[in-house]
Order: sequence, then structure tokens, then C-alpha cells
Amino acid sequence: MKYLGETSGVKGFLLSIALGMLPTGPAYLAFPIAAALLRKGARIANIVIFLSAWSCIKLPQELVELQFLGLEFMAARLLLTIMLVIPVGLAVERLASPLGKRTADVRRRTPPF
Repeated sequence: MKYLGETSGVKGFLLSIALGMLPTGPAYLAFPIAAALLRKGARIANIVIFLSAWSCIKLPQELVELQFLGLEFMAARLLLTIMLVIPVGLAVERLASPLGKRTADVRRRTPPF
């Protein structure tokens, strides 16, 4: 997990945002992907950022906002959302750190299929 693992840093955050904003579809489709990334060794903050971006930042949604609400609104909402998902991801990772053993167990499990 060179790009999303524990040492990924800011590049991992930006990649998580990019991966989360590209696909379209309901949020429940993101959870199996997030679980697979977690099993492969992705950082918890990157998983939370990915799920947040999937829920809040969608490329088609941004284009609709641009068309109907204007560039200023779209840019302001996008910037604020990006500025908030990273600290939220870091906070969740910090809160989840006492669950370190549990997280390691999840990473070792194999998928049921």
C-alpha cells in the first residue's frame, strides 16, 4: 500500500479524494471497496477520506452545481469539503487507534467470496 498506507502522507489524502470523487453510485457500493483497501493495509484516515469523498464530492455533482449555482458556489463548497474531510479522517484515525488489534484482525481476514 505504497500510495494509501501508513507512510502515504498528503499524497495518500489527495489520492483518496480523487478515488472517491470519480465513481458515481450509491454510498453502499463504497464500503466493500473500503474494506478491501483496509485489508490490503490502507491507512484508516485514507479510508475515511475516500468514503467522505464518495459521499460528498462527485464529479457529476460538481458539474451540476457549476451549471445551476455558479462557479463561486461550486468552488467554495468543494474547497470547504476538501478542507474538512482530511481533518475528519485524521480525527477518526486517532479515535480508532485504541482499536489497533481489531483493525489488524480486519486486515488479516480474507473476503467471504
